[in-house]
Amino acid sequence: MKSKTTQREVAKPSAAPPRIEDCWLRRPEAAAHLGISPSLLEKLDALGDGPLCARIGRVRIYKRSTLDQYAAERSQSNNAKPSK
Repeated sequence: MKSKTTQREVAKPSAAPPRIEDCWLRRPEAAAHLGISPSLLEKLDALGDGPLCARIGRVRIYKRSTLDQYAAERSQSNNAKPSK
């Protein structure tokens, strides 16, 4: 009788979890990340003044890194306005 040799399976490394800046957020989480209400984010999107987003069906999702960039750009433009 032949003996069966079993090979020890080596655990494959799992795919690295996504980096925090690459995570996608829905509107409520995105608004909380920006420090605004979800309804204001919805209005900004409707006016075309909101951060870039993707749509899956009716759901808008936002990339965390894009939200950070949007907030930084808004902060710079607000600081550049002359005070009255």
